[in-house]
Amino acid sequence: MRGSVLVGILLAASAVFAVFAFWFLFSLTPADQRFNQQRNAVPDGVTLTEMLPDPMGDFARLTPQVAPDAPEVAATYGDNGVRVSISIKPLKGQTQQQEIAYNLTVPHCKKTTDNPSTTSHLDGKVPFVYTQCTSDALMGGSDATYNFTWLDDDYLFSADATDPEVLLRFVNAYPH
Repeated sequence: MRGSVLVGILLAASAVFAVFAFWFLFSLTPADQRFNQQRNAVPDGVTLTEMLPDPMGDFARLTPQVAPDAPEVAATYGDNGVRVSISIKPLKGQTQQQEIAYNLTVPHCKKTTDNPSTTSHLDGKVPFVYTQCTSDALMGGSDATYNFTWLDDDYLFSADATDPEVLLRFVNAYPH
């Protein structure tokens, strides 16, 4: 009798451990906690258009190059049908704290009807904000967009996409 009880306890403990192991191995941490802080410095003398390579990792550029003297550049990249838009704006003449106050404390939703959910990480090596924008009507449906905006050197980078995992893969592959 004691042997069968002991076997039952071991089987129950094994099942609990298997459920925990499955959860531990296959649950993802939030995208903002997986943002890569190890970024290369922007080289001196690089133009804004040179900061948007074609291709970039697994992502093919879908938009043509912009004029090299543009004050701000933007491009759209694609991977498996998901588009990622990125914009780069040089920031001159302000301290990093001013840039954080002006650019990283506001949600970066494109539509005014969006409900933003923003997570700020302003104390790291690369200050950034992660925003999830959901429409009132869909609340996280196919109309949801996700945005990473970060400061690196004297530039403001902002990227958005409809898939948070593709966006995370893109911003982590982006060198600056």
